[in-house]
This record gives sequence, structure tokens and C-alpha cells, in this order.
Amino acid sequence: MIKTIQFTIVFLLLLCNNKNTIQASPSGSEKQTKTTSNNDQISEVEKAGLSFYKWYLSAINNDDVTIPFEVTIIEDEKGMCKLDPEPYFNELKKLGTISEKFIESERQRNSMCEDYVKTVHYKVYESGDAYGFNGFCPQFEYLYWISSQDTYQDVKAIRTHINNDGLSAYVDVAFIYSDFGVAPVISKDRNARVSLELEQGKWKIVKIELFDENGQILTYSQEYDNIIDYDNKNTIFGSWSNEEVDITISEKTIAFKYHGQCVYFYPIQVVNNKEVILIWSNDMDCKFDNGTSQTFGLKKHPVLGKPFAKYTMEAGVLYTEYFYEEWVEKYREKVDRQTFTDLYFYGGNDSN
Repeated sequence: MIKTIQFTIVFLLLLCNNKNTIQASPSGSEKQTKTTSNNDQISEVEKAGLSFYKWYLSAINNDDVTIPFEVTIIEDEKGMCKLDPEPYFNELKKLGTISEKFIESERQRNSMCEDYVKTVHYKVYESGDAYGFNGFCPQFEYLYWISSQDTYQDVKAIRTHINNDGLSAYVDVAFIYSDFGVAPVISKDRNARVSLELEQGKWKIVKIELFDENGQILTYSQEYDNIIDYDNKNTIFGSWSNEEVDITISEKTIAFKYHGQCVYFYPIQVVNNKEVILIWSNDMDCKFDNGTSQTFGLKKHPVLGKPFAKYTMEAGVLYTEYFYEEWVEKYREKVDRQTFTDLYFYGGNDSN
């Protein structure tokens, strides 16, 4: 009887031990599954975080296909400039990793440029290098998201982190140079941090910050300290220029400056603080003949003491209306195309 009781006790102890061993096995499996899940999450975040720059650099470096990697300028029904962001936004949406929050922040980033270009005639924009939007639209002078005129060939993640809430994360991105025949080199002068949030089970980019080698955020307010505030420029008086000639408008004269050895002076009639009329003259301090005394055999040509042109200022641009259009065309054809142009661009307040 005692042996029977002892055997029963031993059997029950063995059964309990076996039961504990069986329960321990799922715990190890759960730990392995959790680790695998974390690795998958990190991989998903990294892939989503790199997606923007992978696309951006590909679009920039692709010479065969034109992909809108930035907002563009089109002509509106009134002949003025208009910012068109939709082709760019459509490309972003195709990635499947861009949050509406990021797109909205892009609208905000371009708002100053959008307001400004509305004041510019499209033909001014078409004049090309002569018009740079004076810092209001830096994206047309630099590749905005790498803050450079030169591009990179690739990117890599140098750190991927998911925050404790499990709903937000970031990827630190390094830029890579990779020329033919040269080993890839990681840029040391800048990097980016791409912030993401989990939206309906997918990681989406909500913010991108660009940093220099000292960890300072690269912004165009730092690079464009001398932006001209045209809202506060309310008079035509000052310096203007085209590709060849500088003109200075004071309250009494317009001075055409070809270089240090040639200046022509013309009296003006002030219509208002944004409009003046140039009166033809031969008053000059010049060591060569600029050809303005020629008639080109035309019956209608500039006459001393008579109005020659009207200059009107609008949004940092000086628009010209010539009263002797045929003569101006002949002058452009036979003497110089860059003296009497339709547009001049603001150079500063140094009128005298």
C-alpha cells in the first residue's frame, strides 16, 4: 500500500514537470516571433523612409524621362505666372509612402512663391536666366531637397528608429556620390532625417529635415538673407538692369550706364511713383557713339525734347512701352539688341 502511494506521488510529480516544459515552449516561440516582427517593422520603416529620396534622385538624374520632382510654373488665362503643384503631388502620391500631412506642408513651403509669381507676367519668366525670382522661389535655383545645384546618385539609411508609441518613427539618411569608375562616397556635408507615422497600417512620410555637417537645419531663409521685399518697394526710383545696360532712375533723369566710360542722361516726366516718361536727349559722357543719333531712313524716329518711352514698375520688373517701335526694332537689328529692351530688373535703391 505504501509503495502504491509512493508510486502515485512520483507519477504526479513527473506529470507536473512535463506540463511546465510544454508551457515553456510557446513562450520561447513568442519571443522569437516578437523579434521577427520588430525586424520586419524596422525594415518597413526603412524602406518607406528611403522611398522619397530614391525617387527624387532618380527623377533628377534621369535625362531621358521628364518627371516633375518640384512644382512648376505655367501661364494663366491672363498671361501671368501661376504655380502648378499637381503634377509633382501626383508623383508623390504614386509612391504610396507619402502622407497628406507632407503634401500639405509642401503647399505651405511653396505659398510665398505662389503669391509672388502671380504678380509676374509669364513672358518675364520665359526670359530665362535674366529673372531668378529674387529668392522668393529658391526651388528654381537649387535642388531644394538636397540644398544643392549638384546631385547625388544614391542614399542609404544610417539609423532607423521606431518610437515607443509604435506609431511614429524616423530614418536618418546619408547621401552618396557614385561617379563612373570611382567607389561610392558618403557625403559628409549634409544628411536628412525623414519622419514617418503609421497610417492605417502603413508607414507614411510626414516630414523631411535637411542638416549640414554641424547638425544645423538647412533652410533657405539662411541662404537668402537679401530677399527683396517688393511689397515694400513702392517707387520706381532706383537702379535697374538687363544683360548689358544698367539704368538709374532719379526724380529728374534716367541714366543709361553702359560701363564706367559711357553714360547717357535723359530727362524724365514723372507720372507717378511707379511710372515715368523718358524725354529724348543727346546729353552724354561717352567715348564712343552708341548709335542713338541714327534715323535708319525712317520718317518716324526719336526727336530731341520729345517723349521716347514710358517705364512702368510692377513686382520688381520695369516694363517699357516705346513710342517709336519701328526705330527701336531697327536699332536692335543694326546696332545693339540689349540697350532698349522690354524688361529691366530691379537692382537696388541707389538713385541720386
